[in-house]
Amino acid sequence: MVGVFEAVNCVPLKAMLKIVARPILRWHSQRAGLCVLSMALLVSPLAFAQNASSGGLLNSLPNPRWTPGATNPAVSQANIHSTICVNGYAKSIRPPSTWTTALKRQQIRQMGLRDRRLGRYEEDHLIALSIGGHPSDERNLWPQARSGRWSASAKDDLEFVLYKMVCTGEMGLVDAQRAIASNWVQAYETYVPSHRGWLAQRRRRFE
Repeated sequence: MVGVFEAVNCVPLKAMLKIVARPILRWHSQRAGLCVLSMALLVSPLAFAQNASSGGLLNSLPNPRWTPGATNPAVSQANIHSTICVNGYAKSIRPPSTWTTALKRQQIRQMGLRDRRLGRYEEDHLIALSIGGHPSDERNLWPQARSGRWSASAKDDLEFVLYKMVCTGEMGLVDAQRAIASNWVQAYETYVPSHRGWLAQRRRRFE
C-alpha cells in the first residue's frame, strides 16, 4: 500500500486531474452524442407532424396505422357498370355530413393536429367512393388539408381520373384501389398528367 501511495504522490495534481477527468469527459461526450441523436429522432417526427397540421405532405398521406383504406364489399370488378360507373352512385352512398363532421373533429383531436379549425380539412375517403371505397368505415376516412400542393382538391382530380380509367377498362378496379390507398400522391404523378383531358369533364360534372 505504501508503494501505491508513493506512486500517487509522485504524480502532480494537475496531471492526476487530467488522467481521471479524460475518461469521464469522454463518457459524457458519448452520452451527449446519444442524447442529441435521440432528440433528433424524437423531434423529427414531431416536426413533420406539425407540418402536417398546416397542410404538408404528411397530412396529405394519411397514417396507414389509422387509415389503411377500406373497400366497399358491394362493389366488384364484375358489377362496376351497375354500381360505381352509374351516374350518381357515389352520391347515393355518401354518409351524411353531420356524421363525417363529427368524425373529422374526433380524428383531428386524436391525431394531435395543431390547427383544429374544421374548415381547414376535408373528411376524405382514402379509397374514393367512385372506385369502390367503403363509405363509412373509419379506416377509409381522415381529415385531409384543403390547402397546399397535395390538397383534397388535387386528390379529387386523381379520383376522377382513376374512376374514368376503371369505367373505360383502362385499369382494373383492384389496381386503382391499391394505387390510391398505398400512395395517392405517387398515383397522381403517375396517372393524372397523361389524362388531364378528363379533368375538364370532372369540373363540368361536379362543380
